[in-house]
Amino acid sequence: MQRAEFISKIKNIINANVTCGIEIYACLKKNKSFEVEKMIAMDQVKDEVKALLIGVIEKHYLSDEIEYDEVLNISDNKKAVYVLEQDETYAPFSVLDEKVEKSICFSDDKLDQVMGFVFKFNLNSKKIFAYQNAYSGTKVRANKGLRIIRNRGEEKFQIFDKNLIKFDERLEFLIIEETILIRNIKVLQSKFNFDRYIRSMAEKTLLIIENLEIVSDINKMKECEGEESLTYAKKLMKIKNSPVLRMDRQVLLEKISQIPRYSSIIKIEEGKIKTSTKKDANALLKMLNDDYVKSILTDQEYDSPSKIILEGNI
Repeated sequence: MQRAEFISKIKNIINANVTCGIEIYACLKKNKSFEVEKMIAMDQVKDEVKALLIGVIEKHYLSDEIEYDEVLNISDNKKAVYVLEQDETYAPFSVLDEKVEKSICFSDDKLDQVMGFVFKFNLNSKKIFAYQNAYSGTKVRANKGLRIIRNRGEEKFQIFDKNLIKFDERLEFLIIEETILIRNIKVLQSKFNFDRYIRSMAEKTLLIIENLEIVSDINKMKECEGEESLTYAKKLMKIKNSPVLRMDRQVLLEKISQIPRYSSIIKIEEGKIKTSTKKDANALLKMLNDDYVKSILTDQEYDSPSKIILEGNI
């Protein structure tokens, strides 16, 4: 599904000419998954929340300035909306519809368990979900400290003895059918086990590289992928679809030897690329991602790991 299709699906529900509905759910951590419980709210609350979040969606998901990119490219760290299609590898929200339909009413005694909020926007049978993460200032219990308030039109302050939930002007991601549109990768990683997806994609890339038989020791790359930091794993995930991996093995090795930029950082011994150190493994990733590009205008070479492929001839 392309960017235009996502925007069309969102606009078909969040339409200025038609009033869509909204339901609010507390998202609670449960073992390695999550549950949702419906927050019963007055119409005024729903209207205010809907107006706030529609503004967020228009600004951060529908604006012409917003770039959409494939989730495999998260190592580029761009301010983009990353697109992830749920499948058997990773599908944290595949049962969200079912959870929402079976949800019970949220009660204050579970306030400390809240990890975020799920919002359901619907227009007839069409719907999208949105997620907002809960941070330290999101939930305030009445018994934590002494708080006072003065109601509008009154002179005296009184004790504020109610639990408080605050909704912010942000949404970490949207869920449209089986697709997740992600603005905040870190939240997906910390709350919904996205690191497992990264590891899985990285391991699949390692298998492709191993089967090409172009490296002397795949174990060094596996060691780097297994580090606690996901930096190397994310880079491996990015090159999973690299055209370099589809090149003929012998042609690739010959080109590495002929191109000074690569021959200076990659050593070939007995017909295979040397990968005995972490430096070797990082150099190999730069080559597999085709990081070095040359300007057709100035002949200047650049290190450009994030690239957009241009279609057609000049």
